[in-house]
Amino acid sequence: MNLKTKAWMTVLLTELFFLACTSRMLIPKPRLGSPAHHAENGFKLLEMEKIDAALREFKMARDLDPDHMAAHLGMGLAYALQGKFDKGLASLETARLKATEPTQQVEVFIGFMRLYTIGNTRITPHWLSEVQQAFEKARALDPEAPGPYFFMGIAYKKAGDYEAAEKAFIRVFEIGKGFVEAADREYTSIQKLKKTASQ
Repeated sequence: MNLKTKAWMTVLLTELFFLACTSRMLIPKPRLGSPAHHAENGFKLLEMEKIDAALREFKMARDLDPDHMAAHLGMGLAYALQGKFDKGLASLETARLKATEPTQQVEVFIGFMRLYTIGNTRITPHWLSEVQQAFEKARALDPEAPGPYFFMGIAYKKAGDYEAAEKAFIRVFEIGKGFVEAADREYTSIQKLKKTASQ
């Protein structure tokens, strides 16, 4: 390797090193094996509908840090998806007690909304009222958080109140801070349901 090639390789490797350092600084990721890392894995697995694997990740996060709010929140949702609503409610109540910031508290109330929507009449005949109460608490903490409106729309859709669901999804569009694509899919789905019902 000649001197010119060596110099070029040195410059290239130096640039790659700085690029790698910069990207790590711009997008911090949870440390492998940390409670945050296990909780993040758990939520990804929930999205993939791998409920048992997600629950294992949340339990590992909880075992590493019993005060880790997201671990208890994730466990609550995983239990709900398994149909274990009492365990889910207990985990969400623990998450509520561990939530120290308004954003965390909003996430917990969204968790309650999701649990009651998943379980609906299997938990209580008044499940929609429970969802609405959790929604109001989340909205009081942050009126501009899109999550509560999105999951309120999902609950209204499940209850067959399409008009109220549409309004909730439209509010997600207006806020424009997240859940927009998902709300758009749900809004389109409601239009199809209404069209089918009118035929």
